[in-house]
Amino acid sequence: MQPPAGPDDPANTVADRTPQAWRGLSLRALLRLGCGGILLVWLASAFALAQRMEEADSRGAEIRGRFLRNDRLLDTISTLTLKSSVDFRDAILDATRTGGAPNEGEFTRIHDEVERALDEYEPRDEPDSEATQWFQLQTELRAYWDSLLSGRAPGRQASATELRAVLNNEVIPKRQAIIRILDQIHSLNESGFQQEQTELVHV
Repeated sequence: MQPPAGPDDPANTVADRTPQAWRGLSLRALLRLGCGGILLVWLASAFALAQRMEEADSRGAEIRGRFLRNDRLLDTISTLTLKSSVDFRDAILDATRTGGAPNEGEFTRIHDEVERALDEYEPRDEPDSEATQWFQLQTELRAYWDSLLSGRAPGRQASATELRAVLNNEVIPKRQAIIRILDQIHSLNESGFQQEQTELVHV
């Protein structure tokens, strides 16, 4: 007859270390619990990963949409600036032949379109260089339109000679400055887009 196990017996030690709630469970039940726990952890991780991927996709679409909108608006400002200067030149030629003056209403319409494009543009918050260029663009545009619409004070009509001087000395130089700034902003916008895309990949 085998003597009863003492307090130092290994069987008693294992039993003492087993949680009370698990002592009545079989090995198969314990394995099932373990597998279930692993499955729950895996499902939670997969759900968290899916959420992160969905957020990254949404953020990527937002970044790309802003870049494309800004790019389109910069092109719009550039195109309208070039158009207005060409229209101004053509209007001077017409004024020389007819003795009239350029149609202010057409230039006012183009000016309003440019202002709408400026309002819709979304500059990035981080780079100071883009904010600086954006401020310079607005300053140059104001000076450009002041020159384009000069000589139209009530009771005064600028002569064709005066308008040609405005075209050569003010409108064209300011137009060139505006196009140069727009190109710089476009480069900053593109590099910012690429940087945000790279950061998004490493999230």
